Amino acid sequence: MRPVPSPLLLLVLALVADESLLAQDVVRGRLLQFNDNGAWSWFEDERAIVDPGSGRILVGSCADSSGVGGAPRSGDIDIAWLDLGAGRFGQFELRDRLEDDDHNAPALLLRPDGRYLAMYNTHGSSPLSWWRISSPGDPTSWTVEA
Repeated sequence: MRPVPSPLLLLVLALVADESLLAQDVVRGRLLQFNDNGAWSWFEDERAIVDPGSGRILVGSCADSSGVGGAPRSGDIDIAWLDLGAGRFGQFELRDRLEDDDHNAPALLLRPDGRYLAMYNTHGSSPLSWWRISSPGDPTSWTVEA
């Protein structure tokens, strides 16, 4: 016969569970939102980089149909950044509607010449990978997709 949990234990567990649900979106400090619809997988390679030369943080992501903007943004491959000196955010769409999957977020590299390299592909639906290179230190200007 299995022991039955005491009512006090059940109450404590309910309160702890309830508190953790309420606390899941608590931010202690100032929340910085780079993109209002962007996903990436935590285990992937560099999806965020710091460019000390321009004073920017860049983040690559893939938009989801369930996020802000819905279906028209589904699968958009984006670069978002924060200019640390000016405190301003910006965003650039590298590719329109590639595929709605967090694994498609672009990997980023700061090249020795100050340009950014962004590489991305689908999550197994295509054997191809695509890449674009920015102008030096400029996340608003990119080569055509190759």
